Amino acid sequence: VSYLFAAVLTHPELLSKKRGGRVKVETQVTVPEKREKRKPIKKPSKKSKGKPGRKPKKSTENDKEADANTTVEDGPGEGFTILSAKSLFLGQKLSLTESEISKIGTIKVEGIINPTNAEIDLKEGIGNALEKAGGKDFLETVKELRKSQGPLEVASVAVSQANGMAARFIIHCHIPQWGSEKCEDQLEKTVKNCLSAAEEKKLKSVAFPSLPAGRNGFPKQTAAQLILKAISNHFVSATTSSLKNIYFVLCLNKDICE
Repeated sequence: VSYLFAAVLTHPELLSKKRGGRVKVETQVTVPEKREKRKPIKKPSKKSKGKPGRKPKKSTENDKEADANTTVEDGPGEGFTILSAKSLFLGQKLSLTESEISKIGTIKVEGIINPTNAEIDLKEGIGNALEKAGGKDFLETVKELRKSQGPLEVASVAVSQANGMAARFIIHCHIPQWGSEKCEDQLEKTVKNCLSAAEEKKLKSVAFPSLPAGRNGFPKQTAAQLILKAISNHFVSATTSSLKNIYFVLCLNKDICE
């Protein structure tokens, strides 16, 4: 784990210092008034020469279509700030990313990790945000997943469609309870299983919130360090992987997601 990642996790106040840099961007313009003065020079008698003002409108529509066809590989998207990044053993990029917890369902990745329990509930934190983003269709998908694959054992995962979201899949994982037997090893195993599930689906990008922070009693920094370590170790032991981008998501107003 890089020293920069460790510094941010140990000193959450660094996050607030980083935010100020990317705000002032909307200050360009004003000189079109001079161009408007040239319009009265045109003679009204030449009506046969129509103004070619409709062409730029067509190009604008094409631009919108192009935006709609952008892939999730362009992530993480609006509302997400990459604070720092490092290359992993196989060339993957691990990015420390910041956002509001409520926006996790809008992140432009192919897979989102949902820390949950044996029943795959969506009652807290990330799960709640995903349910709001996905709506009724996503909720129905999760209900079917509970019937077919629940209850989940500790460290095991189940994959569902990400209805209504930019992502393709949600990888639900049963996280261990802090203080339980070999809980740290179990958390690392959970991370590895999530990454393996993403690779089985040939995903190129995933978003990792800090899985157990605030929910299963794990100390926030301990959880974050274990997850980052597990991500790095996974690619050291792997010979190949479809994954190219991994986003470790921190939440605004909180040092680690709840």
